Amino acid sequence: DHLGSLPRLGKSIRDVLRPSEVQLKQAWDKVDADHLGSLPRQDVLEVLQELLQIQLEAAQQEATKAKGDVAKQQARLERAGRSQRAEIQAMSADDLSQEALDKGAALVLGCAAGPVMAGMMAGYVDIPITCLTALQKDKELLE
Repeated sequence: DHLGSLPRLGKSIRDVLRPSEVQLKQAWDKVDADHLGSLPRQDVLEVLQELLQIQLEAAQQEATKAKGDVAKQQARLERAGRSQRAEIQAMSADDLSQEALDKGAALVLGCAAGPVMAGMMAGYVDIPITCLTALQKDKELLE
């Protein structure tokens, strides 16, 4: 399940960094209150700032959601590990199979590495926030 999260995280980051038509319209309409359709340079810069703010808010919401999903996956992995361990401990030596031992070992390893992976994924989803914040603060680039 963790491996399935990586492509979703990548898509999420790509989508957050590309403004949607709705976001563009929302930013434009906020600045172009009179619906003139044409704005002077300073107002266009204001639209850009507004768009970056909208994108930043969307990125923060997406990151919060993704971090919650990762935490749930980690909790499921840990429950599965405890359950498998209990099943193995309850088996007699004659009933133990190599498959059960391999599955138990994999879950123990997954539980041990899970927090590290979760931390990496949490940092990964913060990339758009960091990028958008840096862009928003770079007044020289925006002007």
